Amino acid sequence: MVLPKKSRDPVSIALSIEEKVASRSLHGKPLRRYYGFSHGSWYGGSFAGYTIGCNLNCAFCWAWFKNRFDLGIYLTPEEVARRLVYGAIKTNAKVVRISGGEPTICIDHLLDVLKEFSRRSTKIRLVIETNGVLLGHSGSLASELGEFSEKNISVRVSLKGADSDTFSKLTGAPREYFTYQLNSIENLIKAGFTPGRTLLVAVMSSFNKPREIAELIYELSKIDYEIPKTVELEIVKLYKNVRKKLDSVNLRPFTYIEPDSSRS
Repeated sequence: MVLPKKSRDPVSIALSIEEKVASRSLHGKPLRRYYGFSHGSWYGGSFAGYTIGCNLNCAFCWAWFKNRFDLGIYLTPEEVARRLVYGAIKTNAKVVRISGGEPTICIDHLLDVLKEFSRRSTKIRLVIETNGVLLGHSGSLASELGEFSEKNISVRVSLKGADSDTFSKLTGAPREYFTYQLNSIENLIKAGFTPGRTLLVAVMSSFNKPREIAELIYELSKIDYEIPKTVELEIVKLYKNVRKKLDSVNLRPFTYIEPDSSRS
């Protein structure tokens, strides 16, 4: 995994990663490197495009390829939108996702993907799965996404733990950037996204005690009272690479799911 060594600041890391995963076509279109596309069980069945490049180094992340800059291919926004729509139609999926790495790192590419996707399809919903750090750092990024808040676009913010200390242990980033994740939710609401409908909030809950999770949900209720009604509690799935990475940083989940079982 190739990441900047001098900084743990996920905003600076995002800028460094963008240089490795973004480019321009001969016609000036913004390109982004993607690992691949596939169908999965999320959202009751969805088709996903997996980006390369993430500004957090989450110990529980299953996406082993996210910072493998030697993998994948560069795609234009039109190519991404076309693959997502075609994949959804072929697999009968009502939802598509942009996930894997951090979609907001190459914001100009992402915005063009959303424009092209909305033009090609109005019945399929596209979910942007983000850690929210960049959207919390810059309200203007959330405002740009707000152009699509009344269309078939949703944003899912995944909080990395229930508090700043857990966030730092799980991601390797300074604890203050947990606030950026919370700020992203506020910024997206201001931009026009609706909690529970076009704005989804999830929290990796496996590494916190119930009281800590309850305290986070209370804080989320201060942002918008609808959020606690639909917040998703994520449980870590112990794939072999995830278990190995957690062991390397001496982290043990309170709850977990075995890859071949629904029991923890």
